[in-house]
Amino acid sequence: MLTRRELIRRAGGFGLLAATGGLLAACGSGGTTSSAGTGGTAATGTASTAAATASAAATTPITGGTLTLITPASIAAINPVHEADWNTDQALYNMFDPLLTYDSNNKPLPLIATSWSASTDAKTFTFKIRNGMKFQDGTPCDANALKANMAWYGDPANKAPLYGNFFTDLDHVAAPDPETFVIVMKVPKIPDNFFPDFLFGPLIGSPTAFANASKFNTNPVGSGPFAFDSYVADNHLRMKRFDGWWGGKPYLDYVDVKIITDQATQLDQMLAGAADFQFGVPAQNVKTLKDKGILISAGVSPGEQMLSVNLNNPILADVNVRKAIAYALDRNAIIQKVLYGYATPAVALVIPNSPQFDKSLTGYGYDPAKAKQILASDGWVAGSDGILAKGGQRLALNMATQTDPTWLLICQIVQQELKQIGIQVNIQQTDWPTFLNNMRAGSYDIAYWSLGGFTFSGISYTANLESTQYWNVSQITKNPQFKTLSQQFDTVIKTAQSAIDPTKYQQLCYQFQQMVIDNLPVIPLWHTQNISAMQPWVHGLIAPSEYGVCRAEKAWKSKQT
Repeated sequence: MLTRRELIRRAGGFGLLAATGGLLAACGSGGTTSSAGTGGTAATGTASTAAATASAAATTPITGGTLTLITPASIAAINPVHEADWNTDQALYNMFDPLLTYDSNNKPLPLIATSWSASTDAKTFTFKIRNGMKFQDGTPCDANALKANMAWYGDPANKAPLYGNFFTDLDHVAAPDPETFVIVMKVPKIPDNFFPDFLFGPLIGSPTAFANASKFNTNPVGSGPFAFDSYVADNHLRMKRFDGWWGGKPYLDYVDVKIITDQATQLDQMLAGAADFQFGVPAQNVKTLKDKGILISAGVSPGEQMLSVNLNNPILADVNVRKAIAYALDRNAIIQKVLYGYATPAVALVIPNSPQFDKSLTGYGYDPAKAKQILASDGWVAGSDGILAKGGQRLALNMATQTDPTWLLICQIVQQELKQIGIQVNIQQTDWPTFLNNMRAGSYDIAYWSLGGFTFSGISYTANLESTQYWNVSQITKNPQFKTLSQQFDTVIKTAQSAIDPTKYQQLCYQFQQMVIDNLPVIPLWHTQNISAMQPWVHGLIAPSEYGVCRAEKAWKSKQT
């Protein structure tokens, strides 16, 4: 087995960017444009800067052709009611329209809704719906359809993750007329925090189509610019042009989403011109791609990479063990050697460029001596093999990960770093769908994990710590020992989400961050910059804001491949 030092040294030769996976993870091309070889030091500008420069040389759109996108992990489901993960978002976003979209400055823009307003008590939100929109099967996409979608997502039989994430405080919805849709919440919601939820969820499907649930699972129908054509699990999803789209007939004939998990194959496909766009580019490939004339964009997106710790495990229920783990991890070394500098160390689940980030907090630095001291004071004693034990129980943990090489490499380094302080880690690697199922079921002790958010707000991204989330990243709700702590997190999060007063909101965000540091329901690691690559012959591809989910309704290619 390689030592930690050997792993990190080798990582310097083949380091990879952890940019796949994560529930609703914003791991696409949003953010700033990076120069080759900068090691994550980004220049200013939006993610569309490179695309705009390329488009200047080709201003007359060409009709036809297929846009091929590479996504680095499997699609968990093509029916959006059943799944909520980043790879699914990438696959489905061109088939389904959300209520709103966003610009590069995180400001809401019209999509299904053309305008909106909030009541003075911030509980009632009224949306004017675009007139004449239709789903791909001809069903009107109006306020009545939106109401039916909310009932569809809210049906307990569907166990819809997105509904549980975003609408736990929903009172009711109404459609007083076909062009007016009203959402009434039980508690106030700050629009800047609440509206981004509509970008990914719920994606709006045809009520006529989803009335036949089994058929919809294999042949979904939305109102987006491209309609379902074919799907082969773990291989590809093909979408065809929807000529009746409300915004006008798209230029492209097809959009293909290729599922390619092998990173060498991803690079070969881009260099050969067989793919037009790649999500989640490994950082070590940036220079090779740029030297070939391929456009690169990189930027920090709302989100967090962490060690998820299962608090239902008696060993991990001890906060001293969690603190020792936090001190044992050399985040900066991993960021530089594995992530090529494309990340920022995390402190307390709020990204440092959030207006609500508490700059007074320092979190847990690399201090293995302190980690050992904490464990020794807690009664853990090293055995003949160096692994700690207490009361006849060895300090041994199972670490879940998926097939992504970066994730495995990071897990191997964590394994070695924890071994140095006397903790044995057994790595259990599975495919992505199995990994998701195991995480949701709590079938793990620790796991390297990536979650994304919707805004840089200090509380909208909560790392799934709320008890009402469809799964809890720390399994905190399963251990009666943490009932009070779980309720405290719920109270702070929900109160902040309803805090209309900016000062009160900031105070609650600060309180949340301090609670994370004190209790470590998860162990913060870093916030990655996410890298995407695009061929110079692609024009008009839209990656809204920091979310990096590409819309191809105005995309076209000046070179057919």
